[in-house]
Amino acid sequence: MEPGEYTNRLLLIVTGLTPQVVTETLYALQQSDPAFIPSKVYVLTTGEGAQRIKLTLLSESPGWFFQYCKDYELANDVFQDSNIYIISSANGQHINDVRSLEENK
Repeated sequence: MEPGEYTNRLLLIVTGLTPQVVTETLYALQQSDPAFIPSKVYVLTTGEGAQRIKLTLLSESPGWFFQYCKDYELANDVFQDSNIYIISSANGQHINDVRSLEENK
């Protein structure tokens, strides 16, 4: 593959209550040979997971995602609030945490 051959490289990450999965996954993919550099990052998570991501990764402080982008020369617009999707129950309500078999389904 030639550099720039793929302009739309999407990464879907599923997280729970540990937002650092996002930056850890990006790091692992960037270190692989060949490196995988996504053009967009999407996250599927619970309501509580989304709150933690917004507070720790996408906030002004501590802003770990933006610090990661700076440290590893990744465009910081690949992941934003609108790329977070919260899992919903069968009746359409956001699930805060997966605690039962029914919520897991």
